[in-house]
Amino acid sequence: SREGNVIFSAPAIPDEHCLPGELAVTFKVQDPGVYDLTLVSADTTTFAAGAHGTEARIQPILGGPWKLWVRNPTDNIADKNPPAQHFHLPTQICTTVDQPTGRWIKCSAASIDASNCLRDGWVFVPEKCRHDVSHPSSILRRSKSSNPDIKKPLWIVVLGSSIERGTLHAMVDLVGGVQYDAHKSVHLRTALFGTGTREEPGKGSPLKCWGWFDVQVGHLRMSYSDFRTPYMMKDYGLQALKRLKEIIDEGPDLIVYGHSGGPIDYLMGTVVTILASSPNWHGHLVFVPGKQRFLSGGIKAAHCTKIPKGKGVPISDALAAQNHIDTKLEECGERCKNMIAQKQVVVGNELLMAWSFVFDMERPMSQKAASQHFHYYSRRGVKKPDASTSGLCNSDGIDGREVFGTVPEMAAQMYIAYALQLAGHRSDDGDSETICSAKKGKHPNLMLNAPFVPAVVCADCPEVSCCPWVPAASNPLSITTAINGDTVSELGMLAMKSCYKSPQYNGARKAESS
Repeated sequence: SREGNVIFSAPAIPDEHCLPGELAVTFKVQDPGVYDLTLVSADTTTFAAGAHGTEARIQPILGGPWKLWVRNPTDNIADKNPPAQHFHLPTQICTTVDQPTGRWIKCSAASIDASNCLRDGWVFVPEKCRHDVSHPSSILRRSKSSNPDIKKPLWIVVLGSSIERGTLHAMVDLVGGVQYDAHKSVHLRTALFGTGTREEPGKGSPLKCWGWFDVQVGHLRMSYSDFRTPYMMKDYGLQALKRLKEIIDEGPDLIVYGHSGGPIDYLMGTVVTILASSPNWHGHLVFVPGKQRFLSGGIKAAHCTKIPKGKGVPISDALAAQNHIDTKLEECGERCKNMIAQKQVVVGNELLMAWSFVFDMERPMSQKAASQHFHYYSRRGVKKPDASTSGLCNSDGIDGREVFGTVPEMAAQMYIAYALQLAGHRSDDGDSETICSAKKGKHPNLMLNAPFVPAVVCADCPEVSCCPWVPAASNPLSITTAINGDTVSELGMLAMKSCYKSPQYNGARKAESS
C-alpha cells in the first residue's frame, strides 16, 4: 500500500508454451486503500557453479509505480477522493498450512496485537483465515501434553537444504530466549547463533550443518536433517531415503519436507511407500515446494514447468504437488486408507508468502550476487531492523534476537501452530507476560525475561559434504543419545559430532516424573 502497511505480490504467468511474450498477472486485493503497483523484471547470469555463482539484475519496469485505488463494493465509485486504508481481517484460525493467497500486514497499522505478530512487526494474513502466531513462552507451555501419561516432547523435524534449515533456526531462535543453564545468564539462541560462532566458506559446522541438528527446549523438540531432493535419482537417494525411514520410525509428530527440485512424481511415490511401511507412525508430513528466489530464475520457475496435460494454464508447484500426493495415496490402496482419512500427508504453501518478501533476504537486492537464503544472522554484522519502521513497541524492542528473516519466522510459527493443533495440545491459559506497556516497550515475542528451561542440543554434521553432495548419515547422535550418553560440559564446546545437556536436565526430568 502507499502507506507501506500492506505488501503482496502476484506472479506474471507465461502462456502454455512458456515462451517469451505476453504475461498474465492476476491478483485480488483484500483491503481497500491506495496502492503503488510496481512491475519488476529480473535477469540472472550464471558464471560459476554453486549458489554464489549467479548474478541477478533486478529492476522495475519503466513507467511505474502505478497508482491503484481499491474501494469496498458498497463505496461510491464516483467519489474522487482516494479511499482510506481499511483492513478486512479474517477471524477464523487456519487449520491447514496450504494457504496460497494472502498479504503481509504491518501489525501496528491494523491494530493487531503485537503478541499475534512476528518480531519485526509484520504478519502474513491469508485470504480466508489467520495463522495462530504465539508467544514463545505460550509455545513452550503448550508443547507439554495435557495428558500426564505422555512424557514425549512435541517433535517437529524439518527436512531439506540450507533454505529449510533457516526455518528450523528461526524456530529455535524464537523459543531460544531461555536461560538453558540455571547458573548462567546466557540465552540459548545467543549460545547457538550469536557472536561467538564463526563459519568458514565450504566448511561445515554445528550451525551450518549438512547432517543432523537436534534441539530440545523443555517439551519442544526441533530437528533438521539435510535432505536434498534434486539428487534423489543418484546414489545420494538410497542413503537419504534410508535416513527418512529411520526418522519416520522414531515417530515425530510433524515432518516438514522441503522440496527443492527433482521428480515430484517419483519422490512422492517413494515417500508414500515408506510411510505405508511404517504402521506405527501416527504423525503428519507437510510437503513444501521450494520457495522461489531470483537465484533460481524467479517466480516463473514455479509455474512454467507445471502445465497439466490438456490444459493451457500453468499451475503452481503446490497444486501440482497436491495432485501427485492424492494420486499416490489412491494408488497405495488399502495400506493408505488411514493416511487419507487422517490427512497425514498434506501440502504447505509458502510460495507467494515468500515471494512477496523477497527483498528481506541475506543480501540487499541491489547487490549483484543473488540471495540464496531467506534467513540471516546478527553475527554477520547485518543491521537489525529499526523498530520505528517495523511496528515494534519502541526502538529497544529488537534486543536478543540472533536469527533474522521475516519469511522463515512466519513459516516457523505456521508449523509450530500446526503441530500443536494436530497433537491436540491445550490452548494456552497462562500469563505470557507479554504486554508491551508492562514490559516498557519490549516486543512481546522476544521473551526477554529469560526463564530457565532445560535444553538438550546434538549435532552430527560432516565437515565436508559437497560436491557431490553426501546424504545425512544413519543413526546420528540425537536427543535420545544425549539423555543417557556422554555430553560436552559447555554449549560453546559443541563440536561436529557431539551433544550438550543442561546440567539441571536430569533433575528436571526426575522432578517431573515423580
